[in-house]
Amino acid sequence: MKKTSVQIKEAIAALKEEAKAMTAKARTDVRMLSETESQRMDSIKREIATLNEEQRQLEADLEKAKSINIQNNNNSKQEKEMKKKPFSLVQAIRYASDPSHVEASEELRAVLEAGRAEFAKNGIATAGGGFQLPSVTEERTITVGTEGSDVVATDLLDVVGEIRNRSILTQLGADFLPGLVGDVQMPVGTNVTASWESEIVAVNEQTPTFSSKVLSPKRLAAMVILSNQLLRQDSAGVEAFIRRSIVDAIMAKLESTLLGNAAGSTTQPAGLFYLASGSHTVVDSFADLCALEALLDGKAWGAKKYALSPAAKSAFRSMIKGTNATGMVYANGEMDGTPALDSANVLANHFAYGDWSQLKIGQWGAIDFTVDAATLAHAAQTRLIVNFWCDAKLLLDGALKFGTVSAE
Repeated sequence: MKKTSVQIKEAIAALKEEAKAMTAKARTDVRMLSETESQRMDSIKREIATLNEEQRQLEADLEKAKSINIQNNNNSKQEKEMKKKPFSLVQAIRYASDPSHVEASEELRAVLEAGRAEFAKNGIATAGGGFQLPSVTEERTITVGTEGSDVVATDLLDVVGEIRNRSILTQLGADFLPGLVGDVQMPVGTNVTASWESEIVAVNEQTPTFSSKVLSPKRLAAMVILSNQLLRQDSAGVEAFIRRSIVDAIMAKLESTLLGNAAGSTTQPAGLFYLASGSHTVVDSFADLCALEALLDGKAWGAKKYALSPAAKSAFRSMIKGTNATGMVYANGEMDGTPALDSANVLANHFAYGDWSQLKIGQWGAIDFTVDAATLAHAAQTRLIVNFWCDAKLLLDGALKFGTVSAE
């Protein structure tokens, strides 16, 4: 039986001790090694050499085994990654439109079950005749039970992520709060002050006041009409087109509502320009704009940005900065040095300025899809209704100031 590394080291140490003892005895006796001792000494050297060779061979075998193990782990990882299967929204729509004739893969069933479970936590009723997709707020996978394979999480329809990455609202600084459950109270603190005091003087009594604003789920429904012929395609381009159509519809409606002047209700959030009705500053000159900005001067707000309608952008591009200046108010994406973004979803001829981080946009759970293959069956079309629950509130009144320019 082969020796272990520890046994080899112990054997070498014992032989060295034996050689050392023989040498020490001869030195004590003041003599040379005897013939027998010399022969034993030569034998010890040969044994140590043999043991050293065994040690080198053992280390080589261990290194080889380690390399094989790493390769096996890499192969296992690659095999697992190969089992990850992309999710197809088109297949989910096909299945929901005709579940008695369209077979759903185990991967699809696993995704839809995860969406149903997430949606159930919200306590929101569905119209039926459809399915729910899990919200994608982090990197995760959905495991298929019997096959042990995964569905890539980032391949699901990530409406929240798309809005967060592309919307003018988040680019301005609005705070997105995904994955909410039930009504959420957002605390608003006011009248909090601080003062300098000496070491033993009592701190001036402060009575901060707190209020709250409630975010509650409101249904934003987007309808996409798809031809049945389109749904029969398995093209990646078709999949991308349908996904993009859904996200664009939801994002455009959310932006136009929040950057509009519609009154809020139990079914939709109020537009920011409605909340500021009666306090829109008419800006016809650079002096008017400076006066609007001065309304936030000295306030403890965060970074400020402008949101411009196309008409406002056009007006500011031709507005001179002062009577003796030659530069224009708007240039290179800035309003006199302050970042500015424009969108057709901003209320016509209007603009807003201030700290957009005070705008909180909440989103609730899974995305609900209703598939209606009957209404437009005569036209060989399917209606896809996408239900997205969200709400928005400006926490601190006055964090944004609103203005208008003369209509073109």
